[in-house]
Amino acid sequence: MLACHAGDPAADYGRAAEAPAWRRRAGKVQHTVSGRAPGGAPRRRQHSPHREANTIESLQDAAGQVFSGQKAIEAHVRQHFEEVFCESPGESDKPTPLLDAAIEGPVLDDQDNINLLAEVTEAELLEAIKACPRSKSPGEDGLTAELYLAAWDILGKDMLAAFNTMLQRRQVADSHTKGVMVLIPKVKEPVMVKDFRPVTLLDVDGKILSRILARRLEKVQEKLLHPLQVRGGRGRTMHAALADIRDCIAVVDTANRQPRTKVGACLVALDIAGAFNNVTHLVIWEILRRYGVGADFITLIMSMYRKATTCVRINGSLTSPFVLGRGVRQGCPLSMVIFNIVMSVLIRVLACRLRGVSIPDVREDGAEPCLAVSAYVDDVIAVLERPEDAAALAAALRDFGEETGLKVNNTKSKALPLGAWGQQVPLPFPYVQEVKVLGIVFTASVHGMAAANWTSRVGALRATLADARLRAFNIMQRVEYANTYAMSLLWHLAQVIPISTTTAKDIRKALGKFLWAGELLRVPFEVMILPKALGGLGLHDPLHKSRAMFTARWMTSERAADASLSGGWLRILGELHPHGTALPMSVRYMGPVRDVIAEGKAPPVLVGKDLSKAIYDALLADAIAKPRVYRLNGDADWSLVWGRVHSPLLPAAAKATWFRVVHDVLPTRTRLAAIKWVDSPRCLRCDGVDDDLLHHLLGCGRERRAIWAWVSTKLSALLGLNTVPPSIVIRPDFRATSRGHQDAAVIILGTMVHFLASNQKVRMGDFLAVMKEEKDRAIQSGDPGLQLAAKTL
Repeated sequence: MLACHAGDPAADYGRAAEAPAWRRRAGKVQHTVSGRAPGGAPRRRQHSPHREANTIESLQDAAGQVFSGQKAIEAHVRQHFEEVFCESPGESDKPTPLLDAAIEGPVLDDQDNINLLAEVTEAELLEAIKACPRSKSPGEDGLTAELYLAAWDILGKDMLAAFNTMLQRRQVADSHTKGVMVLIPKVKEPVMVKDFRPVTLLDVDGKILSRILARRLEKVQEKLLHPLQVRGGRGRTMHAALADIRDCIAVVDTANRQPRTKVGACLVALDIAGAFNNVTHLVIWEILRRYGVGADFITLIMSMYRKATTCVRINGSLTSPFVLGRGVRQGCPLSMVIFNIVMSVLIRVLACRLRGVSIPDVREDGAEPCLAVSAYVDDVIAVLERPEDAAALAAALRDFGEETGLKVNNTKSKALPLGAWGQQVPLPFPYVQEVKVLGIVFTASVHGMAAANWTSRVGALRATLADARLRAFNIMQRVEYANTYAMSLLWHLAQVIPISTTTAKDIRKALGKFLWAGELLRVPFEVMILPKALGGLGLHDPLHKSRAMFTARWMTSERAADASLSGGWLRILGELHPHGTALPMSVRYMGPVRDVIAEGKAPPVLVGKDLSKAIYDALLADAIAKPRVYRLNGDADWSLVWGRVHSPLLPAAAKATWFRVVHDVLPTRTRLAAIKWVDSPRCLRCDGVDDDLLHHLLGCGRERRAIWAWVSTKLSALLGLNTVPPSIVIRPDFRATSRGHQDAAVIILGTMVHFLASNQKVRMGDFLAVMKEEKDRAIQSGDPGLQLAAKTL
């Protein structure tokens, strides 16, 4: 372990007996946080239902032999992973014809290699620490990312000096090569070791260094990876890859709907067996070398793997460590980048040997957008366009497996025939009617894909909403839950498979049922989707948002990727079926994209999320609806009204109640009589008076009238009015002479509305107690605005 001292952070490099200075200091801080002194007894492990649920009681091997008892399970698991990660003999002597064909020569220049090994800057280190996920299990040393960030002023300089020493010596600390493997179940009831996913927990300081190196490699990945590979950060995205698969299906489907035209293709979803665990280390170094990565940088990466060891944590105990002779560790930030670089060899060969699906282009250069392969890490889709492509694919996969150790699982790989492709074409993979790639189900037609995906997704949304329906949420909390959690189930799919108006209506019904929880009077959905400043609550509209995301994703792909099949398909259809003409059934999903572009709703300079938001705002503007209360109180200053209702000075519950009051959706007898729910609008407690909103809140009973009299007196003084009209409750568009008086009036009025609308039986004493609580809350909040308002309450 690298030893560093406060005076010389790089001193005594290589001594294993003493921890680096930053880690000794970090340990002291961690012990202080955990409530025990350095060297003191550890805390007693707390009872954890989650830990009990993940306890492994027994395992069995492929022959059916059962292993029970802690020692037997540990021995079996350790033996299994030691065999998985052992280095195969003779790997260095293998011929590499596939690598020779895929990599023609170095692609990185001297400046690229200088940047890879440049001195780590303070900003680069801090950014890497901030990028570490929070609340994650620590490595062997028990230190967390939160600790390094909180103690940056104490540890930062020592860490920086130590990391730069490692880069200069091309050697990482010994602690960075040690890991603890944990087993994550891949199935509900795992019975064999292969039913678990091994994830390696590494010391956070090692992951920070790996993240810095990974980001440096990502900056040159445009040169290293094939254009049809999805890469982290900027460039081709996962959704662009999925869109290309969708459009490949649409191309074949459309061609086969033409008279006397028969076109066939086959999508092969490849499953790489073991993936991260089976890649050979020697092949990694060789591929990096052939791409032109400098020997010094390769040496630094090799130091992370040459002596890499891990132990397995089973039921809270650790096995003895064993050497990792192959594979990249899932849990290391560098693993994804390295694995992508290795996979680029296969992608380049397939893109060269497979003709793929192309479409005739109408551009002057006559180039044809083509898709032969699409890849996201180990999720690879090969596109076969002719029977001889099957033999080319099999040969490429065989050579790739022999040279890299990454072999295809023929049982889990699937082949989806499209159009006129005959299933008599021999393939080592089973033919199926649908394949699932990155959470999206693909069938032989776009129409079939919509049914296969949206039906299950809407069902999952309904279940998610039903789970939370009985929670004590107010209307604003329900909107927040729907926006941030429930409807998040939709957006991944919405960017790939278009939503239909029927599906959007089903989602609206499910949302309405959840938001209003059986209430008779509701604010219309068309109003709920408006911004708060216009009388809504900013509820996401599933139809407009899905179409905006779908269109933005397509346009971003068209603008950013020359090799994108989606981009070429969009240009072709724009020529064949211009705006205002009917689209064929197989490409009807193109309608929203074509219309948005033709109507100028997509700013030409935006991409990604910014483009999606701009399109959504434009679509929402066309569908804007005026709330019912605008017609009843047309002369109100509604910008002030909604500013008061959604004032940050009020608690969320008060804002939610006031929102319902202004929209007049409280179950008063006047409103219930209007929908024929009761026979008469008359108040049951007061003779000869209609139970409208103002009477219901302010005039029904002596206590309510007393509370309103007290509040109106306060408001008269604050607003400088002789008389305060009761309508101020539903039209709070008042102005005061000072900011403090105005804020105090908002707090008093909002608190009163919430108190009166939330309680059937009210007492003056209870209301005054609530007002005192609000004043105390304002004083103790630390917010200058609230404290200023509290002085006038």
